[in-house]
Amino acid sequence: LAPRDASPVISVELEADVDSGTIVGVSAKAVPELGARLVAGLLSGRNINDSPQSALEEIRRRYICPSQKALSTAVFNAFEAYSRYRQAGIE
Repeated sequence: LAPRDASPVISVELEADVDSGTIVGVSAKAVPELGARLVAGLLSGRNINDSPQSALEEIRRRYICPSQKALSTAVFNAFEAYSRYRQAGIE
């Protein structure tokens, strides 16, 4: 359990086409609406097998908010989770 005054945990969910790797759905939790729209616009259509670095740079450049670093970390973690999933050979 988090302390009463703690900020909610930011998470990013990605839905990808398993054949092409194209990101077809993006959801961000505990992020203001504008930030969630920005992330969805930046990630939709990208390939989940590619590096998220350019998207992370865009977030840092365009999303000016106290939760910027947390959002960048959540995006990076989503890409890393998919990479671990693929490496484990789970289909």
